[in-house]
Amino acid sequence: MVALVLIAGTLFNVSFKPVAAATATQASGCSIKSENGTELVINDTYLSTAFFYVYCGHHQEDHKLAEQAAFQLDTASLTILEQGKGSVKVKAKKAGYFNVRAIMPDKSMVTLFLSVKTKEQYDKDRTFLSIDEALKLFRMKMNDVNGEYGYDFMYEDGSYVFKNMTRGEFLGESEIFRIDPVSGNVYGYLDDLYVDNLLIDKHDPPFTVEQCVQLLKQRFLKNVDAKHTVEATGNYDKGRIEIGVFSLIKSMETGKMAANYGSSYTTYLVDPATGDVFNGSPSFMYKGTIATTKIERSKNKEIYVNDMLQDYYRKLSLAVNDDYYNFLYEILKPGSAIDKQQRQFAKKMYAAGTKEQFGKAYTVDRTEKVSSKVMKIYVTEQTAVTPKNGKARIVKEKWMYQVEKETYVWRFTNMSRW
Repeated sequence: MVALVLIAGTLFNVSFKPVAAATATQASGCSIKSENGTELVINDTYLSTAFFYVYCGHHQEDHKLAEQAAFQLDTASLTILEQGKGSVKVKAKKAGYFNVRAIMPDKSMVTLFLSVKTKEQYDKDRTFLSIDEALKLFRMKMNDVNGEYGYDFMYEDGSYVFKNMTRGEFLGESEIFRIDPVSGNVYGYLDDLYVDNLLIDKHDPPFTVEQCVQLLKQRFLKNVDAKHTVEATGNYDKGRIEIGVFSLIKSMETGKMAANYGSSYTTYLVDPATGDVFNGSPSFMYKGTIATTKIERSKNKEIYVNDMLQDYYRKLSLAVNDDYYNFLYEILKPGSAIDKQQRQFAKKMYAAGTKEQFGKAYTVDRTEKVSSKVMKIYVTEQTAVTPKNGKARIVKEKWMYQVEKETYVWRFTNMSRW
Protein backbone atom coordinates (compact mmCIF):
# COMPACT_ATOMS: atom_id res chain seq x y z
CA MET A 1 0.00 0.00 0.00
CA VAL A 2 2.85 2.33 0.90
CA ALA A 3 4.58 1.42 -2.37
CA LEU A 4 1.46 2.24 -4.32
CA VAL A 5 1.20 5.65 -2.65
CA LEU A 6 4.85 6.42 -3.41
CA ILE A 7 4.43 5.39 -7.03
CA ALA A 8 1.28 7.46 -7.35
CA GLY A 9 3.02 10.44 -5.80
CA THR A 10 5.91 10.09 -8.22
CA LEU A 11 3.58 9.88 -11.18
CA PHE A 12 1.63 12.89 -9.91
CA ASN A 13 4.76 15.06 -9.71
CA VAL A 14 6.11 13.99 -13.07
CA SER A 15 2.83 14.66 -14.83
CA PHE A 16 2.70 18.25 -13.60
CA LYS A 17 6.33 19.30 -14.11
CA PRO A 18 6.05 19.96 -17.86
CA VAL A 19 2.95 22.14 -17.29
CA ALA A 20 4.72 24.26 -14.65
CA ALA A 21 7.74 24.68 -16.91
CA ALA A 22 5.55 25.74 -19.80
CA THR A 23 3.94 28.56 -17.82
CA ALA A 24 7.23 29.96 -16.49
CA THR A 25 8.15 31.83 -19.68
CA GLN A 26 10.81 34.54 -19.83
CA ALA A 27 8.14 37.07 -20.79
CA SER A 28 6.23 36.48 -17.54
CA GLY A 29 9.08 38.10 -15.56
CA CYS A 30 9.74 41.00 -17.95
CA SER A 31 7.97 44.17 -19.09
CA ILE A 32 8.39 46.98 -21.61
CA LYS A 33 9.19 50.41 -20.16
CA SER A 34 8.85 53.76 -21.95
CA GLU A 35 10.94 56.88 -21.46
CA ASN A 36 8.47 59.19 -23.18
CA GLY A 37 5.09 57.87 -22.22
CA THR A 38 2.70 55.53 -23.99
CA GLU A 39 0.82 58.27 -25.86
CA LEU A 40 2.68 59.65 -28.88
CA VAL A 41 1.68 62.77 -30.81
CA ILE A 42 2.42 63.10 -34.53
CA ASN A 43 4.68 66.05 -35.43
CA ASP A 44 4.96 67.15 -31.78
CA THR A 45 8.35 68.61 -30.79
CA TYR A 46 8.71 66.25 -27.84
CA LEU A 47 6.12 63.48 -28.12
CA SER A 48 6.45 62.25 -31.70
CA THR A 49 9.14 59.75 -30.62
CA ALA A 50 9.58 57.38 -27.69
CA PHE A 51 12.30 55.10 -26.36
CA PHE A 52 11.22 51.61 -25.25
CA TYR A 53 13.32 49.03 -23.43
CA VAL A 54 12.77 45.60 -21.89
CA TYR A 55 13.10 45.40 -18.12
CA CYS A 56 13.52 42.04 -16.39
CA GLY A 57 14.93 43.02 -12.98
CA HIS A 58 17.92 44.55 -11.21
CA HIS A 59 20.45 41.71 -11.34
CA GLN A 60 23.13 41.19 -13.96
CA GLU A 61 21.45 38.05 -15.33
CA ASP A 62 18.20 40.04 -15.67
CA HIS A 63 19.99 42.69 -17.74
CA LYS A 64 21.55 40.02 -19.94
CA LEU A 65 18.14 38.47 -20.57
CA ALA A 66 16.55 41.85 -21.37
CA GLU A 67 19.31 42.65 -23.86
CA GLN A 68 18.48 39.51 -25.85
CA ALA A 69 14.89 40.66 -26.52
CA ALA A 70 14.10 41.67 -30.10
CA PHE A 71 11.50 44.36 -30.77
CA GLN A 72 8.94 43.90 -33.55
CA LEU A 73 6.48 46.45 -34.94
CA ASP A 74 3.52 45.01 -36.84
CA THR A 75 2.41 48.35 -38.27
CA ALA A 76 3.76 50.87 -40.74
CA SER A 77 2.32 53.62 -38.53
CA LEU A 78 5.48 53.45 -36.41
CA THR A 79 9.03 53.77 -37.71
CA ILE A 80 12.13 52.44 -35.97
CA LEU A 81 14.72 55.21 -35.63
CA GLU A 82 17.29 53.37 -33.53
CA GLN A 83 17.63 49.79 -32.31
CA GLY A 84 19.86 48.59 -29.49
CA LYS A 85 20.19 45.62 -27.16
CA GLY A 86 16.68 45.07 -25.84
CA SER A 87 15.70 48.63 -26.77
CA VAL A 88 14.20 50.60 -29.62
CA LYS A 89 13.42 54.21 -30.47
CA VAL A 90 10.32 54.71 -32.61
CA LYS A 91 8.58 57.59 -34.35
CA ALA A 92 4.83 57.95 -34.80
CA LYS A 93 3.55 58.41 -38.37
CA LYS A 94 -0.17 57.66 -38.17
CA ALA A 95 -2.84 57.98 -35.45
CA GLY A 96 -4.33 54.86 -33.91
CA TYR A 97 -3.85 52.23 -31.22
CA PHE A 98 -0.98 49.79 -31.54
CA ASN A 99 0.98 47.14 -29.66
CA VAL A 100 4.75 47.30 -29.28
CA ARG A 101 6.12 43.78 -28.88
CA ALA A 102 9.41 42.32 -27.70
CA ILE A 103 10.24 38.68 -28.48
CA MET A 104 12.24 36.90 -25.77
CA PRO A 105 14.85 34.18 -26.53
CA ASP A 106 12.35 31.44 -25.61
CA LYS A 107 9.92 32.93 -28.20
CA SER A 108 7.56 34.23 -25.51
CA MET A 109 6.34 37.78 -25.99
CA VAL A 110 6.11 41.02 -23.95
CA THR A 111 3.53 43.57 -25.13
CA LEU A 112 2.92 47.27 -24.44
CA PHE A 113 -0.21 49.12 -25.57
CA LEU A 114 0.52 52.41 -27.37
CA SER A 115 -1.79 55.27 -28.39
CA VAL A 116 -0.87 57.66 -31.22
CA LYS A 117 -2.77 60.94 -31.69
CA THR A 118 -2.63 63.84 -34.09
CA LYS A 119 -1.61 67.23 -32.68
CA GLU A 120 -5.22 68.41 -33.05
CA GLN A 121 -6.60 65.40 -31.13
CA TYR A 122 -4.01 65.82 -28.38
CA ASP A 123 -4.70 69.53 -27.87
CA LYS A 124 -8.48 69.00 -27.95
CA ASP A 125 -8.44 66.21 -25.36
CA ARG A 126 -5.76 67.72 -23.12
CA THR A 127 -6.84 69.06 -19.71
CA PHE A 128 -3.31 69.42 -18.33
CA LEU A 129 -0.16 71.42 -19.04
CA SER A 130 1.56 70.51 -22.30
CA ILE A 131 5.34 70.15 -22.22
CA ASP A 132 5.73 73.54 -23.94
CA GLU A 133 3.41 75.24 -21.43
CA ALA A 134 5.11 73.62 -18.44
CA LEU A 135 8.59 74.46 -19.75
CA LYS A 136 7.66 78.10 -20.34
CA LEU A 137 6.22 78.44 -16.84
CA PHE A 138 9.13 76.54 -15.27
CA ARG A 139 11.70 78.81 -16.92
CA MET A 140 9.75 81.87 -15.80
CA LYS A 141 9.67 80.52 -12.22
CA MET A 142 13.40 79.80 -12.33
CA ASN A 143 14.06 83.15 -14.04
CA ASP A 144 16.13 81.14 -16.51
CA VAL A 145 17.60 84.07 -18.44
CA ASN A 146 20.15 81.93 -20.27
CA GLY A 147 17.73 79.20 -21.38
CA GLU A 148 19.66 76.45 -19.58
CA TYR A 149 16.71 74.24 -18.68
CA GLY A 150 14.96 71.95 -21.14
CA TYR A 151 12.74 68.88 -21.38
CA ASP A 152 14.56 65.59 -20.89
CA PHE A 153 11.95 62.81 -20.84
CA MET A 154 8.54 61.76 -19.53
CA TYR A 155 8.53 59.94 -16.20
CA GLU A 156 6.58 56.68 -15.97
CA ASP A 157 3.66 58.37 -14.14
CA GLY A 158 3.23 60.91 -16.99
CA SER A 159 5.09 63.78 -15.33
CA TYR A 160 7.81 65.74 -17.13
CA VAL A 161 11.49 65.77 -16.21
CA PHE A 162 13.33 69.06 -16.82
CA LYS A 163 17.05 69.48 -16.26
CA ASN A 164 19.93 71.86 -16.86
CA MET A 165 20.88 70.92 -20.42
CA THR A 166 24.19 72.83 -20.38
CA ARG A 167 25.84 70.91 -17.54
CA GLY A 168 26.35 67.55 -19.24
CA GLU A 169 26.75 64.70 -16.75
CA PHE A 170 27.83 66.96 -13.87
CA LEU A 171 24.33 67.61 -12.59
CA GLY A 172 23.48 68.26 -8.96
CA GLU A 173 20.25 67.27 -7.25
CA SER A 174 18.99 70.85 -7.54
CA GLU A 175 19.31 70.82 -11.35
CA ILE A 176 16.82 68.05 -12.16
CA PHE A 177 13.10 68.47 -11.52
CA ARG A 178 9.89 66.52 -12.06
CA ILE A 179 6.72 68.44 -12.96
CA ASP A 180 3.19 67.12 -12.48
CA PRO A 181 1.30 68.43 -15.56
CA VAL A 182 -2.10 68.23 -13.79
CA SER A 183 -1.40 70.06 -10.52
CA GLY A 184 1.57 72.13 -11.74
CA ASN A 185 3.59 70.98 -8.73
CA VAL A 186 7.39 70.88 -9.09
CA TYR A 187 9.32 68.16 -7.24
CA GLY A 188 12.97 67.32 -6.80
CA TYR A 189 13.63 64.46 -9.22
CA LEU A 190 15.76 62.42 -6.82
CA ASP A 191 14.12 63.15 -3.47
CA ASP A 192 10.54 63.75 -4.77
CA LEU A 193 10.07 66.62 -2.30
CA TYR A 194 7.81 69.56 -3.18
CA VAL A 195 9.66 72.61 -4.58
CA ASP A 196 7.06 75.00 -6.04
CA ASN A 197 3.93 75.25 -8.18
CA LEU A 198 3.82 76.51 -11.78
CA LEU A 199 0.18 77.64 -11.68
CA ILE A 200 0.36 79.73 -8.49
CA ASP A 201 2.10 83.03 -7.75
CA LYS A 202 2.19 82.98 -3.96
CA HIS A 203 2.92 85.99 -1.79
CA ASP A 204 3.89 83.67 1.03
CA PRO A 205 6.20 80.68 0.73
CA PRO A 206 4.57 77.21 0.65
CA PHE A 207 3.33 75.79 3.95
CA THR A 208 6.11 74.33 6.09
CA VAL A 209 5.77 70.91 7.70
CA GLU A 210 5.15 72.59 11.07
CA GLN A 211 2.46 74.85 9.60
CA CYS A 212 0.74 71.87 7.96
CA VAL A 213 0.61 69.98 11.28
CA GLN A 214 -0.62 73.00 13.26
CA LEU A 215 -3.27 74.06 10.74
CA LEU A 216 -4.49 70.48 10.25
CA LYS A 217 -5.02 70.25 14.02
CA GLN A 218 -6.81 73.60 14.15
CA ARG A 219 -9.13 73.07 11.20
CA PHE A 220 -9.70 69.31 10.90
CA LEU A 221 -8.64 67.52 14.08
CA LYS A 222 -10.03 69.74 16.83
CA ASN A 223 -11.52 66.76 18.67
CA VAL A 224 -8.33 64.72 19.04
CA ASP A 225 -8.26 63.72 22.72
CA ALA A 226 -5.41 64.01 25.19
CA LYS A 227 -4.46 60.35 24.65
CA HIS A 228 -3.39 61.08 21.06
CA THR A 229 -0.93 63.36 19.26
CA VAL A 230 -0.74 64.75 15.70
CA GLU A 231 2.69 64.59 14.09
CA ALA A 232 4.36 64.51 10.67
CA THR A 233 5.60 61.00 9.87
CA GLY A 234 8.53 62.09 7.72
CA ASN A 235 6.98 60.39 4.69
CA TYR A 236 5.86 62.08 1.47
CA ASP A 237 3.49 61.11 -1.33
CA LYS A 238 4.30 63.00 -4.53
CA GLY A 239 5.47 65.91 -2.38
CA ARG A 240 2.41 65.85 -0.11
CA ILE A 241 3.29 65.75 3.58
CA GLU A 242 2.04 62.73 5.53
CA ILE A 243 0.67 63.54 8.98
CA GLY A 244 -0.49 60.88 11.44
CA VAL A 245 -2.74 60.76 14.50
CA PHE A 246 -0.82 58.57 16.98
CA SER A 247 -1.76 57.15 20.37
CA LEU A 248 0.50 58.24 23.24
CA ILE A 249 2.73 55.92 25.22
CA LYS A 250 5.17 56.53 28.07
CA SER A 251 8.73 56.77 26.73
CA MET A 252 11.22 54.36 28.31
CA GLU A 253 14.01 56.90 27.79
CA THR A 254 12.47 60.15 29.03
CA GLY A 255 9.56 58.93 31.11
CA LYS A 256 7.31 61.38 29.24
CA MET A 257 4.37 60.66 26.96
CA ALA A 258 5.37 60.27 23.30
CA ALA A 259 3.86 59.07 20.03
CA ASN A 260 3.52 55.31 19.76
CA TYR A 261 4.87 54.87 16.22
CA GLY A 262 4.57 51.09 16.48
CA SER A 263 0.79 51.12 16.71
CA SER A 264 -1.70 51.61 13.90
CA TYR A 265 -2.58 55.22 13.17
CA THR A 266 -4.75 57.41 10.94
CA THR A 267 -2.94 59.40 8.25
CA TYR A 268 -3.63 62.53 6.22
CA LEU A 269 -1.76 64.01 3.26
CA VAL A 270 -1.36 67.79 2.96
CA ASP A 271 -0.27 69.53 -0.26
CA PRO A 272 2.17 72.30 0.78
CA ALA A 273 1.41 74.27 -2.40
CA THR A 274 -2.33 74.67 -1.90
CA GLY A 275 -3.01 73.37 1.60
CA ASP A 276 -5.31 70.67 0.14
CA VAL A 277 -5.95 67.81 2.57
CA PHE A 278 -6.54 64.15 1.62
CA ASN A 279 -7.16 60.98 3.56
CA GLY A 280 -4.13 58.73 3.61
CA SER A 281 -3.89 55.27 2.05
CA PRO A 282 -5.90 53.58 0.72
CA SER A 283 -8.71 56.07 -0.08
CA PHE A 284 -6.86 59.39 -0.81
CA MET A 285 -10.19 61.24 -0.68
CA TYR A 286 -10.17 65.05 -0.75
CA LYS A 287 -11.10 66.50 2.67
CA GLY A 288 -10.71 70.26 2.17
CA THR A 289 -7.88 72.74 2.66
CA ILE A 290 -5.92 74.27 5.55
CA ALA A 291 -5.61 77.54 3.58
CA THR A 292 -7.84 80.42 4.76
CA THR A 293 -8.43 81.71 1.24
CA LYS A 294 -8.67 79.83 -2.03
CA ILE A 295 -5.39 79.72 -3.93
CA GLU A 296 -6.06 80.42 -7.59
CA ARG A 297 -4.36 78.44 -10.34
CA SER A 298 -3.89 79.68 -13.90
CA LYS A 299 -2.61 77.98 -17.06
CA ASN A 300 -2.41 81.41 -18.71
CA LYS A 301 0.13 82.89 -16.31
CA GLU A 302 2.32 85.54 -17.94
CA ILE A 303 4.31 86.79 -14.96
CA TYR A 304 4.99 85.67 -11.39
CA VAL A 305 4.89 89.07 -9.68
CA ASN A 306 5.62 87.90 -6.12
CA ASP A 307 8.33 85.43 -7.13
CA MET A 308 9.98 88.15 -9.20
CA LEU A 309 9.92 90.70 -6.37
CA GLN A 310 11.29 88.21 -3.85
CA ASP A 311 14.10 87.30 -6.26
CA TYR A 312 14.86 90.99 -6.72
CA TYR A 313 14.97 91.63 -2.94
CA ARG A 314 17.31 88.66 -2.36
CA LYS A 315 19.77 89.57 -5.08
CA LEU A 316 19.86 93.27 -4.27
CA SER A 317 20.52 92.38 -0.60
CA LEU A 318 23.51 90.28 -1.73
CA ALA A 319 24.90 93.23 -3.72
CA VAL A 320 24.52 95.72 -0.84
CA ASN A 321 25.61 93.51 2.05
CA ASP A 322 28.26 91.30 0.42
CA ASP A 323 29.39 93.38 -2.57
CA TYR A 324 28.22 90.44 -4.74
CA TYR A 325 26.76 91.43 -8.12
CA ASN A 326 26.95 88.18 -10.12
CA PHE A 327 23.21 87.47 -9.99
CA LEU A 328 21.91 90.98 -10.64
CA TYR A 329 21.85 90.49 -14.43
CA GLU A 330 19.29 87.71 -13.95
CA ILE A 331 16.74 90.14 -12.53
CA LEU A 332 17.89 93.61 -13.74
CA LYS A 333 18.23 94.18 -17.48
CA PRO A 334 21.90 95.07 -18.10
CA GLY A 335 22.36 98.73 -19.06
CA SER A 336 18.82 99.70 -18.04
CA ALA A 337 18.05 102.67 -15.78
CA ILE A 338 17.35 100.48 -12.74
CA ASP A 339 20.50 98.41 -13.33
CA LYS A 340 22.72 101.51 -13.30
CA GLN A 341 20.85 103.04 -10.35
CA GLN A 342 20.90 99.96 -8.11
CA ARG A 343 24.51 99.02 -8.82
CA GLN A 344 25.61 102.52 -7.87
CA PHE A 345 23.40 102.44 -4.77
CA ALA A 346 24.76 99.02 -3.71
CA LYS A 347 28.39 100.16 -4.00
CA LYS A 348 27.66 103.29 -1.94
CA MET A 349 25.90 101.33 0.85
CA TYR A 350 28.58 98.63 0.97
CA ALA A 351 31.33 101.25 1.22
CA ALA A 352 29.44 102.93 4.08
CA GLY A 353 29.10 99.63 5.95
CA THR A 354 25.29 99.74 5.81
CA LYS A 355 23.39 96.45 5.84
CA GLU A 356 19.92 96.24 4.27
CA GLN A 357 17.22 93.59 4.20
CA PHE A 358 14.97 94.46 1.27
CA GLY A 359 11.39 93.24 1.13
CA LYS A 360 11.22 92.53 4.86
CA ALA A 361 7.53 93.14 4.28
CA TYR A 362 5.79 94.27 1.12
CA THR A 363 2.39 94.62 -0.51
CA VAL A 364 1.62 94.63 -4.22
CA ASP A 365 -0.89 97.49 -4.41
CA ARG A 366 -1.69 97.02 -8.09
CA THR A 367 -0.25 96.08 -11.47
CA GLU A 368 -0.65 97.96 -14.74
CA LYS A 369 -0.24 96.28 -18.12
CA VAL A 370 1.38 98.77 -20.52
CA SER A 371 1.73 96.29 -23.38
CA SER A 372 2.15 92.55 -23.94
CA LYS A 373 5.82 92.94 -23.01
CA VAL A 374 5.80 95.80 -20.48
CA MET A 375 4.17 95.92 -17.04
CA LYS A 376 4.29 98.27 -14.06
CA ILE A 377 4.15 96.90 -10.50
CA TYR A 378 3.18 99.29 -7.69
CA VAL A 379 4.55 98.15 -4.34
CA THR A 380 4.55 99.38 -0.73
CA GLU A 381 7.62 97.86 0.89
CA GLN A 382 9.59 97.85 4.13
CA THR A 383 13.38 97.65 4.28
CA ALA A 384 15.36 96.87 7.44
CA VAL A 385 18.35 99.26 7.41
CA THR A 386 21.29 98.81 9.80
CA PRO A 387 24.00 101.53 9.52
CA LYS A 388 27.57 100.98 10.66
CA ASN A 389 26.67 102.23 14.16
CA GLY A 390 24.26 99.26 14.55
CA LYS A 391 21.11 101.32 15.16
CA ALA A 392 18.58 99.46 13.01
CA ARG A 393 15.45 101.06 11.63
CA ILE A 394 12.60 100.18 9.27
CA VAL A 395 12.18 102.31 6.15
CA LYS A 396 8.76 102.26 4.48
CA GLU A 397 8.58 103.35 0.81
CA LYS A 398 6.34 103.14 -2.24
CA TRP A 399 7.99 102.14 -5.52
CA MET A 400 6.79 101.58 -9.05
CA TYR A 401 8.84 98.91 -10.81
CA GLN A 402 8.71 98.59 -14.58
CA VAL A 403 9.41 95.13 -15.99
CA GLU A 404 9.90 93.90 -19.56
CA LYS A 405 9.46 90.42 -21.01
CA GLU A 406 12.24 88.63 -22.88
CA THR A 407 11.12 85.28 -24.34
CA TYR A 408 10.51 83.26 -21.16
CA VAL A 409 11.71 85.71 -18.48
CA TRP A 410 10.90 89.18 -17.16
CA ARG A 411 13.53 91.67 -15.99
CA PHE A 412 13.28 95.01 -14.21
CA THR A 413 14.13 98.04 -16.39
CA ASN A 414 13.06 101.09 -14.37
CA MET A 415 11.82 102.27 -10.98
CA SER A 416 10.36 105.46 -9.51
CA ARG A 417 8.51 106.60 -6.40
CA TRP A 418 4.75 106.92 -6.48
